[in-house]
Amino acid sequence: MKASAIFLDIDKTLTPHGDWMKVSKQDLEIIKKAQKANIPVVLSTGRCEYFSHPIWKKVKHSEFGKYIIVSNGGAIKNPFTNELLMEKKIPLAKAKKIVEFTKKNNLLFFTPDNPYFYVEKENKAKYKWCFDVYGKWMGVRSISEFDFKKHSYRKIEIQISENVKETEKWLKIYRKEFPGLEIIRTSDSLIEITQKGISKGYAVKYIAKQEGWNLKDAIAIGDSPNDVEMLKVVGHPVAMGNAFKEVIKVSKYQTDSVDNSGVSKALKKLLNIK
Repeated sequence: MKASAIFLDIDKTLTPHGDWMKVSKQDLEIIKKAQKANIPVVLSTGRCEYFSHPIWKKVKHSEFGKYIIVSNGGAIKNPFTNELLMEKKIPLAKAKKIVEFTKKNNLLFFTPDNPYFYVEKENKAKYKWCFDVYGKWMGVRSISEFDFKKHSYRKIEIQISENVKETEKWLKIYRKEFPGLEIIRTSDSLIEITQKGISKGYAVKYIAKQEGWNLKDAIAIGDSPNDVEMLKVVGHPVAMGNAFKEVIKVSKYQTDSVDNSGVSKALKKLLNIK
């Protein structure tokens, strides 16, 4: 098939868990072959620009890499020019309530515009597991140091626990406490909050409208619940071998895991590229 576009998640789709900057040689090769065939490839991630740009640099190829979706659809940027093409934020008053509620319940949060975790000092010990995984990329600051005026609220992320049942419990609590926002669990430990109606799917439709791409001919590949809306709006949704059940449920195809270059295997098959 000749795809109109390809939309790719990053974490646990292109990059394995625990290694944020590694993309397999096989995946890079097939992505560049698709671009050389004039198929646009768009990275669509929950990450902010700071952590997604290094991956974009690995996969870009002339004008066919001029978009990147960040913060779960909270923003679209042109990474060549750093131009902000679209941005949707959580209102400041709601963002303040989320941070205050998180602090009150001794949890850790971060926003996508700076490389710091915010947590009260007395709670740092219980998040050692989190710092062990992400510590080489993220610093740690006290919530008292958080300046509301200096941050963008496209997305707020709450780290809960290594125990997925505990994370599910807090997912229900946050949804009850903050109706009218998009609140999803994107890993065993993480809850992500965006403005109502904002998702990767929203951003994909926004770009497709600008470019005149027919999404019935588009491919999207992902693994986590924040990929579901993106997968639902394209004609060829692909779940990774390591995907969540809800991702598999909305996908037409399932490929291999991220550790076995599932993106490469899916694109070779769908695009008939060797």
